[in-house]
Amino acid sequence: MVRSLAEGLIDGFCAGEPWNAAAVAEGCGFCVAVGAELMPQHVEKVLLVRKDLVLRRPEEFYGLLRGLNTASRRCDSMEGRNALVDLLQKPEWLGTPAEILKASLLGPFDRGNGRMASSAQFNQFCDADGNVPSLSAARSVLNAMKVCGMLPNPEEASLELPMLFREDLHRNAFAAIASSTSGSGADVAAIALTSH
Repeated sequence: MVRSLAEGLIDGFCAGEPWNAAAVAEGCGFCVAVGAELMPQHVEKVLLVRKDLVLRRPEEFYGLLRGLNTASRRCDSMEGRNALVDLLQKPEWLGTPAEILKASLLGPFDRGNGRMASSAQFNQFCDADGNVPSLSAARSVLNAMKVCGMLPNPEEASLELPMLFREDLHRNAFAAIASSTSGSGADVAAIALTSH
């Protein structure tokens, strides 16, 4: 995208970091707005699993949630952000120069239009229960899509939300872990089964 912007093939793009910082660094673009300004605490990525996975392999499912939570918390720390810069600059990952990665991960971020933004506006991995699949977050996204005219029938779509955004499973996974790490697979499956 940055190359296309620099060559005049596109007038702009919407993307996460580090692509905005790369456009600013190359002098071919600037960042008009960041997601946190447009829709604070919005849903950015979704981990979607099939119901049968939760029922048949609950230990793996809960392990996946634990791993995501642990990684997210680490990435939100300064030590973790520095480690991300070290990792993502490698050619086998993004191969992006460290200075570009640091702009959004460590800040401050030069928006390229004379304005600066703090790194708190970028890449929030776990802040404010960001990994909890809450119905309120889902409804917020649905409402924004409705306002933009992206959904022909938002009421119909809203009926699917409780089946897709399962805060109960997320909370139960961590409750099961907190109460006992020696519980049997049957105990964990029972938690999933009671959380339709």
